[in-house]
Amino acid sequence: MLLRSLILSFILIGTMVVCWNSPPIKAGDGSGVIMDLPKTLSGLISVPEDPDAIELEQLPSDTQITKRLYYTPTHRSEARDHVRSSIILSGAERKSIHRPEICLVAQGWKLVSSRIRTVRINDQHDLEVTDLYIERKVTLKSGEVRPLRSHYVYWFIGTDITTASHSSRAIISLMDSILRNVNHRWAYASVQANVTDNLPTEEFGERQRDSEQTVELILKVLAESVPHFQKQFAQN
Repeated sequence: MLLRSLILSFILIGTMVVCWNSPPIKAGDGSGVIMDLPKTLSGLISVPEDPDAIELEQLPSDTQITKRLYYTPTHRSEARDHVRSSIILSGAERKSIHRPEICLVAQGWKLVSSRIRTVRINDQHDLEVTDLYIERKVTLKSGEVRPLRSHYVYWFIGTDITTASHSSRAIISLMDSILRNVNHRWAYASVQANVTDNLPTEEFGERQRDSEQTVELILKVLAESVPHFQKQFAQN
């Protein structure tokens, strides 16, 4: 017990010494994102969407949010897809960026499973993202209650780095503030689409997709859109 206390004390003292002797921390105001999602993607057009009431209530007023709903330009519901994409960029208060699960639970979603996926960007870079498989109840026009399932894919973007993990983001923030004198202005990006194979097409306005097809759609949107707004992967 005494040895453990001594080790922790040395670590704390060492960290304080490093911080004391380090140059002033760079603000990191140059974020790693461009707050402008592409208006069109392959086979999809889009419209801008406003932030949710919960986002406006929970996030600091200087938080920047951009959102778009992508959809297939057809009047035929059985051939239409809907995909939502968003970027949230922190302001002066870094608490703008948190685990997305917090907002999802507040919106009535329940987490079913979580996994890391790797997306190929520009045929030369790998981007790791977190895929949350979530579920909530939805009431049809008939009064029947069914499960609404969805895939919510997200990742965090720092000044010049990216990670799929909230805990890794915290470690990166701490280490870079000490070793690189960088205070990241974090953003997080997300892409979401519902699994629709148990939902009536005409009522929900989308073709029926199972979980695998929905993930395929999301990753396609992600791979094409990321080079437009994430500076690390920007096309020259």
